[in-house]
Amino acid sequence: REVAGQLGIHPFVAEKYSRSCRAFRTSSLLQALELLLNADIANKSGEGELGNLLETVILRICGAL
Repeated sequence: REVAGQLGIHPFVAEKYSRSCRAFRTSSLLQALELLLNADIANKSGEGELGNLLETVILRICGAL
């Protein structure tokens, strides 16, 4: 309830998020964040369009690439 209150969400929703989080390893989440960071950098340096870069990142996160 405390976390839900700090986030400003209903406790039921916070519990669902909490259960979902247990399905991910910290290393996997860090890898996903690194992929997103690299896509952001590539977009800002003109190396690709954001939509295409994000599509590639999503496919990599999902294991399709």
